[in-house]
Amino acid sequence: MVVIAFGLKADGAEAPFTDVTNDWAKPYVATAYHHKLIQGAGPAEFQPAAPLTRQAAASIVWRWLEQNGAVSASADKQPDVTDADPWAQDAVRGIVHYGLRTEGTASLPYRSQEVMTRGDAAALIALSMKQAAAKQQPNASQAPAAPTAPGTPADKPAEIKKPVPPSGNGESREQAIYYELSITAETPTSGRTTFYRLDLETQHPVLFDTENAERILIYDEKGQYVSSQSLADFVFDPPKVGTYYLAVEAKADKKVKLTTSNGATRDKAFDYEAWSKVSNMFRLPAKQDVYFSFKVLKGSSYLVKPVLLNIELNQALSLYVYDKEGKLVEQNKDNGSIVLTAPETATYYVKLSADNSPSNFNLKLDEMGISKETAIATFAGYKEVLINRTGITWLQLNLPTDRNYELSIEGVDSHDLQLNSVERVEMRTVNIYPFEKPYQVPVDEVKPTYFNNQLLRLVGTPGNIAKVTFLDGKSISGALELKITNGTGRSKGASVKIENDRSTFYKVQLEAGKKYEFWSEDAIANDTPSKINYDVSQNGASSTKNPNNDSKKEYITDLVLLDANRVELVQSKDSRLTFTPNQSGVYYIEFKPGTNSRGYYLNVSSK
Repeated sequence: MVVIAFGLKADGAEAPFTDVTNDWAKPYVATAYHHKLIQGAGPAEFQPAAPLTRQAAASIVWRWLEQNGAVSASADKQPDVTDADPWAQDAVRGIVHYGLRTEGTASLPYRSQEVMTRGDAAALIALSMKQAAAKQQPNASQAPAAPTAPGTPADKPAEIKKPVPPSGNGESREQAIYYELSITAETPTSGRTTFYRLDLETQHPVLFDTENAERILIYDEKGQYVSSQSLADFVFDPPKVGTYYLAVEAKADKKVKLTTSNGATRDKAFDYEAWSKVSNMFRLPAKQDVYFSFKVLKGSSYLVKPVLLNIELNQALSLYVYDKEGKLVEQNKDNGSIVLTAPETATYYVKLSADNSPSNFNLKLDEMGISKETAIATFAGYKEVLINRTGITWLQLNLPTDRNYELSIEGVDSHDLQLNSVERVEMRTVNIYPFEKPYQVPVDEVKPTYFNNQLLRLVGTPGNIAKVTFLDGKSISGALELKITNGTGRSKGASVKIENDRSTFYKVQLEAGKKYEFWSEDAIANDTPSKINYDVSQNGASSTKNPNNDSKKEYITDLVLLDANRVELVQSKDSRLTFTPNQSGVYYIEFKPGTNSRGYYLNVSSK
């Protein structure tokens, strides 16, 4: 209705709303958006089927009247519009002040929250057109010609000429340019002071991002000085909800670019990187939300963690993460953190909600692996890791101190391990034992306990995938490779037995029809055994394993063989196992060494 009544030209305008599907409505919605009469319910949402409230209708019409020279009532004549939401109060105040209503007088409430009837809407539009015409041509008696629909050609398209408004050029506070959050504005002149009007509906802090500004002074709606800043980026903490005026002083021969956000809604979300550069604390009013936007890379993991700064106040925060479409991805309502793995490269949003009390917090939003503090925990098995944007990704490893392990890296330019007592150690497939010299470092300098929770640094091209193989033999998923060469094979390092229930898992490739024999071998021949390591009776009698009961004894180990589905096939408790597979494939050996030896090797031969 307003597009046709006000004679607005389409000019090929398009709107960003994705929910306007009716072809007949699209040009009208686009034209109203192009002329800044509507804003929508979100960045891409118009809600065309939603009912129109009286305050929303007043806002649409008042924007058009302001473009045609209407000004708000003076402070001493402003009507009471407290039934309207803060964002609509100026518009309702203007409509009531000019008497643009037929259902009552200015002394009656405007009923802002009610749905507007078609009759009241027609009256509002007609009275608004009369008001604009009176301002443009006080003695005019001719009604404007009927306009055509947006995008429809006509021989003589109707048009209402817009007069130069008496205010709105930014030369003074009284003529301040109306400015909306999240919009980038540029001052109309260089090297001068331009005034903007900014209406704040909440007490959210406002983040300013400017270019070429010498200084910005902030005044309240009565013209009282509030604050000033000479930094390019800064945060303004409004003392109350309401109207503020910005006196933007430009540098010599420069125009100022001004962008603001307050995070009160998703379309006004703070850019996290921009916010973190200027502030390390956020004050969130009670029962309010705040949004931050951040960019994620496909395959990367991110730690989202709010840190409350005044725990003694019993503050509570709820944390939500949304994808680029606004769909909820993760949530945590207990002051906790969220670890997010991005399925795509996109912009995501974090929302924090305060409970019944204000919350002061610092938001930490870090890409996992980008620093030592955010190192990615890596467990035994095979893992693919994305090299992040810095070209360096950190992993945290729990290297075993009581057994052999294997570690190999592919797809990186270089990699190194940081030990507690050694700054940099070249990585390779390694074996760590109390009786060996890991990394060519003497045993007395690098104790086995140093290898717990160590950091692995991967250096490579950002976006590349590094393949990490970390095998510790503690489980089937981390089974060590046992390769058979020339019909025989031997484990790369001995498996150490410290506790009675400790086992080591090996993985081996076997061929169908071949006979394989597995057996154990002492890591150190002269190691002094304990009685429980012998296949001999407690009373010293001879056994089938050692019929002569001589001084040279043999250690006993348990062997269990499993198929690829982890089903047990055969086992042995006398250190040897013979097996002929029916089919070729991967098999697993669970190797349980004796208690007191310093280690055993696992051997295999084929016939």
